[in-house]
Formats: sequence, structure tokens, C-alpha cells
Amino acid sequence: MCHFSRTMGVFGVASSLFASAAPAFALSDQTWVSGNGNDQSPCNFAAPCRTFQCAFGQTNTRGIINVLSRGDFGPMLINRSVSIVSDGTGGA
Repeated sequence: MCHFSRTMGVFGVASSLFASAAPAFALSDQTWVSGNGNDQSPCNFAAPCRTFQCAFGQTNTRGIINVLSRGDFGPMLINRSVSIVSDGTGGA
């Protein structure tokens, strides 16, 4: 999943010329990260991401990234408003 998001950034200029032909993908209002997650997953509760950057790329503006367990979630470039929430699991 996240590999696709990174690829979109590289080809963003070229694909913007053909925007009507490009398939759309929806972002989520909530995504999840876990210390044992996988960045190839959809970042949902059942299949959380491993890194904040991957979850951020799949989260709507003003959405929530939920932390399910402890982990090193890596750096994240923030360019829009999101919340990172840990409900006491030890989190970020």
C-alpha cells in the first residue's frame, strides 16, 4: 500500500496530465499503526501499518492515526492536520 503512495509522488507531475484516466483511491478517517504492523497492509485495525509515514499517507486531513502497540514508527513528514492517538498502550 505505501509503496504505491511513494510511487505516486515520483510520477505525480506526469500523472497529473492524465488525471481523468488515473484510478482514484480513498483515504481513511482513521488508520492504525503497530510495532508488528506491515506497511504493505491497508492500515486498518485488523491489519495495521508499521510506520507513521505509511499511515499518514492513507489518512484524510483531520483524520486520526491510532497507535495499537509500542514500536519505532519512524519519522514522518507532516504537511496537513492529523491527530496521533495512543490510548495508553505504551505507544509512540
